[in-house]
Amino acid sequence: MTTTENPSSEIANNPDIKARRRVSVSRATPAEVLRTLANDQDIEVRANVARNPGTPSDVLVILADDPNVRLHRGVASNPNTPPATLQKLTGDPDRWVRFFVAGNPTTPPEILLQLDREVLKRVVENPNTPPKVLEVLTLDSSPDVQEAALEALQARALSKKIGIMTPTKNRLSEVANDPDIKVRLSMSTDRFVPAELLRMLARDQDRSVRSNVAKNPGTPPDALAILADGPSIAVRIDVAQNPSTSPMVLLQLANDPDEAVRSTAAGNRNTPPAKLQKLINDPEEEVRYSVAGNRSTPPAKLQKLADDPDKDVRNSVAGNHSTPPATLQKLADDPNKNVRNSVAGNRSTPPATLQKLADDPDKDVRNSVAGNHNTPPATLQKLADDPDKDVRWQVAENRNTPPEALQQLASDPEERVRRNVAENPNTPPEALQQLASDQEERVRRNVAENPNTPPEALQQLASDQEENVRWKVAENPNTPPDVLAVLALDLSPYVQEAAQEALQARH
Repeated sequence: MTTTENPSSEIANNPDIKARRRVSVSRATPAEVLRTLANDQDIEVRANVARNPGTPSDVLVILADDPNVRLHRGVASNPNTPPATLQKLTGDPDRWVRFFVAGNPTTPPEILLQLDREVLKRVVENPNTPPKVLEVLTLDSSPDVQEAALEALQARALSKKIGIMTPTKNRLSEVANDPDIKVRLSMSTDRFVPAELLRMLARDQDRSVRSNVAKNPGTPPDALAILADGPSIAVRIDVAQNPSTSPMVLLQLANDPDEAVRSTAAGNRNTPPAKLQKLINDPEEEVRYSVAGNRSTPPAKLQKLADDPDKDVRNSVAGNHSTPPATLQKLADDPNKNVRNSVAGNRSTPPATLQKLADDPDKDVRNSVAGNHNTPPATLQKLADDPDKDVRWQVAENRNTPPEALQQLASDPEERVRRNVAENPNTPPEALQQLASDQEERVRRNVAENPNTPPEALQQLASDQEENVRWKVAENPNTPPDVLAVLALDLSPYVQEAAQEALQARH
């Protein structure tokens, strides 16, 4: 096999400006190619090189002297930029250049302190700014910079406050009673803090802190029980929603005078089934709706709720995966199309019911049937002729669709239908060969990625004008070695790398 004498030069001097821009932004591009592209006439190419973390430091030094400010910004943000160049850029007249120096993770502390007040807040936000620098900035003359530096120091200290595995009760009490509300709010949301701290915070005077504790899945059941007795409706709702809340507390909340609290408890899968049975007679539709959607609700009670006068309650039953097949079959005749649509999309709906719903006059119902993985192949074959393009799109995506239907849909006038056919692992090789010549790039890309695509089609797509198509060919495990060898010399570094890795993996 023969190669060009200088492939790097060939890539960097590609007359296609789009190709050079793609290469200049890629982290996989060799340093020598980036060195050549740093002299490109196109400003977009040079700006990409300035930002590229693979660009050599000596090239970045040269780019920092370019008169165009876009290059200064790229160099200022590049982690490979030498400290001396970063120091030079602290005096750049462009504010964004200085911002990027402040945010650069490799900027030394002494240089950070040289930045003007306008960008000092960015220095504070830099996670690599040393604590000593932050301490200096807490004395800055600007109140905004002072406050930001204090907050940054405080945030870094939070983990240290309770960072030991067996903290003393005094230390936990100190955190729970910290006068700064931000500290208590932060602790109340952390599921990994000690349970004793969450117990303390459950009695916090601030409702937001108690609400966070009520939501926290790490909160112990006894602390949730305390919160369930509290005066705040919002906090009781949070407790009712928590997966760690005990059945006993949920039983209490299911009797709450507030309908929103009862409704939330009715939707919790830990609520005792006996209580769910009683809640189906709740006067509030919102509560019955939650019971109808709860997978812990006994099947016999779901059957009763299927006769509820409220369409939203019936719709909730229709979407519940625990609803018995006979009940779903009954709801398939519901006068409300949303109810029928939920039945059509339910993975527990029996095939015979789905076959019936395939003739529904509402296109959304048929669309849900077409997307249901329980729909039998014969029904999907029928829906492949549906007049609605969304239905055919779902059929093309469904893994149960038979090869004959996919072959038919390969000639569909809708591009997104053909795209799904090209992606479906059940699509026959003949259809994939046909779609390899599709006018739409996304269709050809999916063909290139499909594990069933025949070698002949992959060889054809290896010469595709679109880089993404060739890239997918290089990644396809069925691509012949001789095709990979050609792609290993592709002008695109992405394609090159993928093909070279594939060849190495096969040896």
